[in-house]
Order: sequence, then C-alpha cells, then structure tokens
Amino acid sequence: MPFRQTIPQDELRKSLTQDDLETYGTDYQASKGGHFATEPKPVPATPNQDRES
Repeated sequence: MPFRQTIPQDELRKSLTQDDLETYGTDYQASKGGHFATEPKPVPATPNQDRES
C-alpha cells in the first residue's frame, strides 16, 4: 500500500476563489476553543495608523 501524500495548504488555497476564501476564512483559536472568523493581522515594519506622533 503506497503512502498517502499530503497536500500543502497553499496549494489548496490556490484552488479557492476570493468569495470562497471570505466565506471559509477562519482561524483556529485554542484560547476561544474553536475556529473563528479571521481578523486583519498587523504587517511587520509598518507604522500603526492609530498612534499619534
């Protein structure tokens, strides 16, 4: 019996449309106990727009 080949998540995401990504876009959050809608994540090395100088 041959070994089962795993498919990388990136390859699976390429086959989804933008609407599918928005519909099924969830992140697993162990602290909350399940999958929840994704929130925008901060981008490294970019200034925070909320902070006043």
